[in-house]
Amino acid sequence: MNRMNKITVMIIDEEAFFRAGVRQVLVQQPDFEILECAPSDRPMEMIEAHLPQVVLLGSSLGAHSGLELGRKIARYFPNTKVVMLSPNPDDEELFECIKTAAVACLSRNTAAEELVNTIRRASNGNTPSTRA
Repeated sequence: MNRMNKITVMIIDEEAFFRAGVRQVLVQQPDFEILECAPSDRPMEMIEAHLPQVVLLGSSLGAHSGLELGRKIARYFPNTKVVMLSPNPDDEELFECIKTAAVACLSRNTAAEELVNTIRRASNGNTPSTRA
């Protein structure tokens, strides 16, 4: 499968172990190309260089607000769909995610199958359901 048919997914989270775990799940999908970076590694430049269809973005990025980064991605890269990953999304955080123009907000404990389906729906321009 050539790169043109692949869904490029970028994982942005401050926890390297979490990024590695998500990568391990997603790399099993033959139609996915996986990139990752820490929020301190200039994610906007990485996005500009690779133009992923989907960004999986940790919502609590310490000094770097995931919600603010989500807003920037939506503003500067409107073709890149943002899926927020939250430790424990509550109603207030779901509302904030929607305001960032994220297409979904999922728990970091979401099942692999649901994450894969959400990425596919987002990359096809469908708005996945936002849920905890």
